[in-house]
Amino acid sequence: MQNRIYDAVYDIYSKNAGKTVCIVFHGTAIKAFLCRLKGFCLNQMIDVGWCDNTGVTIIDFETWENPKFVLEADVSHLPRELSTFERQGNWHKDPTLPLSYDQK
Repeated sequence: MQNRIYDAVYDIYSKNAGKTVCIVFHGTAIKAFLCRLKGFCLNQMIDVGWCDNTGVTIIDFETWENPKFVLEADVSHLPRELSTFERQGNWHKDPTLPLSYDQK
């Protein structure tokens, strides 16, 4: 799965140089992709935080080899009551989760 995702994103990257592109993933798929992009082995996937529903990650690929993480797993637009993690008990108590909610 990780290789298919990585290869698909690379294909999108190579066909859209200089453009802004939006790619939508499910949670485990984005973790697997980010793990590879950061140079981690799959057994280090635990070191890549989970992203709540609708979380936004922005990566600036000036070159494929040197990605710049502009934003990672941001949910500041997501009201707390719509958070998947909030409804799943202990998830919101995990200090490794990059949660940041809109406090409206």
